[in-house]
Amino acid sequence: MPVAAGGYEDYTYNFYVDETFQGRAPGQIVETDIRADLIRDNILRVTQSLEWRGPIEWAAPAGRIAAREIRTTLITSRPDMYVLDVESCLKSDQWDFTLGPTRHAYFNIRVADSMIVQFGGVVRDDAGRTGGEAITGTKSRWVDFSGPVGGGQTAGLAVFPDPRDHEDLSWFVADWGVVTVGPFRIKGRLVTKDQELLARYRVIAHDGSAEDAKIATLFAAYLEEAR
Repeated sequence: MPVAAGGYEDYTYNFYVDETFQGRAPGQIVETDIRADLIRDNILRVTQSLEWRGPIEWAAPAGRIAAREIRTTLITSRPDMYVLDVESCLKSDQWDFTLGPTRHAYFNIRVADSMIVQFGGVVRDDAGRTGGEAITGTKSRWVDFSGPVGGGQTAGLAVFPDPRDHEDLSWFVADWGVVTVGPFRIKGRLVTKDQELLARYRVIAHDGSAEDAKIATLFAAYLEEAR
């Protein structure tokens, strides 16, 4: 950010936890507005206005606004699944900013403890790789985490990142129940004042395993919609 006498300083914030993390001061993502609209009987659209704020600091007693985000979530109910389409549009407030590199962003899901690999869950990708270690760092097109949810039943979550927004696609996946994907895991992403970062994802919450839910077929349909 510009400072006195034409100088420039880097302000490094984290928006992952509410404490200093890996040398970065704690930031906050604050919701300033939310609206829910019923599109059809089975489709709800939730629109949030969010401010990415740095910590309270000198010359910024309420926290410096680093970026503004409009996040839209479309929730569709189907007989055998829920489909969540998430679109994040992030813009600079006053200054250029860089996101990452970090394994903790940009899009993350967690499964219930009963579903993790230790208790019989399976995490797999489109190439047939299984286990977090095998999938982490790959350019998998989709990842599904399925496992037991009680009563002898199995359920899962599948994540589809939109390929239009993810030229530098990379995953961090852990057997203990986390799936993270984003466009700046390997290298930072500069967003200037005249740009915006658009990131889109689909999540399928389904019964049964990935094979039972025909996740590969659903992903092919998602690609057709994206085109």
